[in-house]
Amino acid sequence: MAQYKNLIPNWGDESSNMGGIAQIGYFMPVGEIQTWSAPVANATGENKFVHSQAFVPKTGGGFSKFYTTPEVGELDLAALGGRDAGGWDGSVKIFVPGNTKELNYLANVCRSDAFVALIPDNDGTLNQLGDPGHYVAIKLDYKTGPITTEHGRGYNGELMVKQPFKLLYTGAIPLKPAE
Repeated sequence: MAQYKNLIPNWGDESSNMGGIAQIGYFMPVGEIQTWSAPVANATGENKFVHSQAFVPKTGGGFSKFYTTPEVGELDLAALGGRDAGGWDGSVKIFVPGNTKELNYLANVCRSDAFVALIPDNDGTLNQLGDPGHYVAIKLDYKTGPITTEHGRGYNGELMVKQPFKLLYTGAIPLKPAE
């Protein structure tokens, strides 16, 4: 049986509810994952949806970082389904300035790959998008914009997932080794 607690904000605790996401997020192809993150063993209540056991990447694998312009960066986890079933429809909007060969490569090959992503709120709370049965898709569109554009040329992107649970991540972030 579910156990509900009071949902009153902690006013006066100096926390921030600033919108948007942090300017640095993380993504990893699912093919690089040796062991998926998980909650602690026998987790109950709210701890069932907090993954504190870290991802373990395969040798040479790990999370890559991405940057987003703060005016564009946004995470939306919309409720999915009806009264008797539900889940989450996740979307992350990003803008990465520039047109480097690395961005060009990612834009061309990411469309046919599957990922997991860690998206920090502006207060540092990490949201995990993707799980062993539900993968993140990444789509990048290149645009120059007009001369007067606010952000300049670069890639508008979206990370998309449909998953049964909203997950928080508190484990270590294993980064891809430097090349």
